[in-house]
Amino acid sequence: HKLQHKSELVKEGADLLHKLETLDSLASKSVQTVSRKGLEKVVDLADELCQEGGDIVEARALLALDTQAFLEQEYLRAKQVGDERRRIHREIRLLMEYKYSSEPDDANVEARRERLAHVISASGRSHRDFSIENIKNLRSRDSYAKSAGLLGLLRKGVFKKGMLMYTSKDIPTSLLVCAEEMYLLENGHEMTSSERSNKKERVKRFKNKALANFRNILEYCGEVKCEDPDGAARKILRRGIKAFEAGDDDLLVEMYLQMMKQLNNPVGRSEMTKPILDITNRFVDTFDSHRNGSSAYANALALMAMMVSVIPLSTKSSEYDPDDGSITMEDRVIVWMLNNMLTTQTKKYISSIHNVKYGGIPKRIQKIKKLRENFSRVRGKFSIADESELDDGPEQENEHLYLQRNT
Repeated sequence: HKLQHKSELVKEGADLLHKLETLDSLASKSVQTVSRKGLEKVVDLADELCQEGGDIVEARALLALDTQAFLEQEYLRAKQVGDERRRIHREIRLLMEYKYSSEPDDANVEARRERLAHVISASGRSHRDFSIENIKNLRSRDSYAKSAGLLGLLRKGVFKKGMLMYTSKDIPTSLLVCAEEMYLLENGHEMTSSERSNKKERVKRFKNKALANFRNILEYCGEVKCEDPDGAARKILRRGIKAFEAGDDDLLVEMYLQMMKQLNNPVGRSEMTKPILDITNRFVDTFDSHRNGSSAYANALALMAMMVSVIPLSTKSSEYDPDDGSITMEDRVIVWMLNNMLTTQTKKYISSIHNVKYGGIPKRIQKIKKLRENFSRVRGKFSIADESELDDGPEQENEHLYLQRNT
């Protein structure tokens, strides 16, 4: 019995020594690589063994950071050792690239993100600066009414008031003043007849695309008769992809403005939505997976879902910001959605915006019915709210970069 007892003590001692050696090695490695899973194992093992020390204390400190601060530490360590392949949350990487770069591509990134974070908080969400009506190239309401001709003259007040509100009829002109039209308005008197003619032709082509796009919206939403509504939706998606590939921000912004106009439909929304409880003021306005039988508002929700799943909001949206350049079209659209799309799926729209922005346009557009049906299953690929999406450490073949530079 004494021999057996001594044998068990030796085994326990060996196990303890092995765990202590493992803890020491794992703590050093996990701190140097800033690996969340590794750090969690270190803390658990240290608690089991009642151990504390330099690396263990640092491991606890890293895990105590909030998500963004932890991701920042991952970024800084990867940058320090030259690990460009490490997968780090894209939004954080872009912010950090600005913050720690001597030659930032966008000097307004950090300020814009901080300001957006404030605005979409409960206290500041209605901040006027983010209103789509403050887009610099938005057409004036007088110009919009004038484009309707005699009817616009007779009903000028109606056209002006309804410029950014739902309508079941075709629009008289584009909602946005394209760059060519803006240049013509500002410099037309200095141009030759030939130059003015050329500019006017380009403006005409832009307006025709805008009018055709809005007609396709009405067709898919069921406001006008259409033999192939899915075909109308596909035309919209293809038009958006072509605009993005051509760098045509005017048309991209116009297309999204048109969708926000059609979703600014209080009557349509109230017809299909009711508060979950009278005391909540929260609505459930998800759209059905089938177009037929759905209201124009529900179909507009579905069409917006398809657009954000395929078409980026813009390529150079800073051109449409106020003079301080701190707010992008993406910021405006997201804040608009948070304020106006009272739906249980609002976050899926925002996730889709980021999926396309950072993941790129899908290589193949699904059938319209499938796109509509699959939206309810959208997951954010770049969301820091989902712990499973966080970086769990560098790729194994790159671990040596971190371990050979113990700082």
